[in-house]
Amino acid sequence: ALGFLTQIVFGVGSRLIPAVTGGDALSTSAVRAAIVLVNVAALLRVAFELVGPSTAGAAIALAASGPIALTALIVFAAAAARTVRSALSSAIA
Repeated sequence: ALGFLTQIVFGVGSRLIPAVTGGDALSTSAVRAAIVLVNVAALLRVAFELVGPSTAGAAIALAASGPIALTALIVFAAAAARTVRSALSSAIA
């Protein structure tokens, strides 16, 4: 569910947040980077859960998938925050 549902949230959010707030569009490079990162995290989880966490390398890969997914979320949230901030600054001015 991490990869598929998160990609839906990122994709819909990248269009919905600017439409609702009236702010600038989310950075295409930030959204693309977030989607690539979440794909990498999902691939690590799926590939190495099939192998099983019995080997040290698999356990490290499974552990690394969490921070990678968190980085994807932070990248997307930062882009969304910039959009909301641009809407607020134009509403105040």
